Amino acid sequence: SLFGWLYSVATLAVLLVCFAVLLSPFGKVKIGGKQAKPRLRGKDIFAIVLCSIVGIGMVTWGTAEVMAHYTPLSALHIKPYSDDAANFAMETVLLHWTFPAYGLYALPSLLFAFVFYNMKRPFSVSEFLYPIFGSRMNRKAGGTVDVICVFTLLCGMVGTIGTTILTLLGGMSYLSDGQIQKNVFSIAALVAVIVITFVISSVTGVMKGIKLLSNMNLYFFVLLALFALTFGPTAFILNYGVEGAGNMVQHFFGSMLRTNAASGDDWSYWWSIFYWAAYMTWAPISAMFIGKVCYGQSVRRVILLTLVGPSLFTAAWMAVFSGTSMYFERAGYGVADAYAKGYQH
Repeated sequence: SLFGWLYSVATLAVLLVCFAVLLSPFGKVKIGGKQAKPRLRGKDIFAIVLCSIVGIGMVTWGTAEVMAHYTPLSALHIKPYSDDAANFAMETVLLHWTFPAYGLYALPSLLFAFVFYNMKRPFSVSEFLYPIFGSRMNRKAGGTVDVICVFTLLCGMVGTIGTTILTLLGGMSYLSDGQIQKNVFSIAALVAVIVITFVISSVTGVMKGIKLLSNMNLYFFVLLALFALTFGPTAFILNYGVEGAGNMVQHFFGSMLRTNAASGDDWSYWWSIFYWAAYMTWAPISAMFIGKVCYGQSVRRVILLTLVGPSLFTAAWMAVFSGTSMYFERAGYGVADAYAKGYQH
């Protein structure tokens, strides 16, 4: 709780810097120099960013988080299961998964790409600090920074892989009518599949394996969202999503900087501030990967591909699946009860 305010301020500041750079003359600078040619198409970079940052998160929480803020877990003295709770839920989901989240990846990615390609610095996490400290960033200090970043990455990876496995096991158990259960064997098998897939995609390189997997996921996301929008409660999804976006814009700065200090409520620390901290743990390592694929792109285009585009896509995804979840909950299908029981439901 001591540094909650700092996470909120830092996240907002990073986002504002991103838009300032986007609109500034610096946006015309090309990563790698004037003669640099892009190694990947914009669509490929967009797909890689989308799938490598919040891919499994938006699948898991697209239908679930809106229920968390709609049920008795809602904070800020909002009556559970009320219209106010439903509106609060949608705007909060959009806040957590769009511009603030991607901003925490976009700015470090841009910084790393510029330092690595334009300033010709070594491929290392600690090189992010070179523009600030210059030659004072010696090998010992840089090594310390690298170790800290790798440690935070491992901490973040544990949570992400755990969420992924629980989500997959829940779906498999449901589709098999309980034949597949959560146990040591099933967890180990899924971990092995994930690790093998990761190794294969890494060995084949960004230009082949990772690009292919990211584009496949992107097409799947688009088809799944279009299916849900077309055959689901279309009118409710569109109206609920637009209203949620409007509420998010209206309350944006207040929500970004909310700490609930006066009320003593710890909701912000369990949700918004936790998200900002979790994104920050991934940001340094992810930025090295994303920044490297941005060679030949202008600074402005990098921000569009790593911040604006993915944020709009994720907002649309969340509107579709959070809207569908809310529609069926309010129609009496017990979505909130299923959420309360856990992933397997």
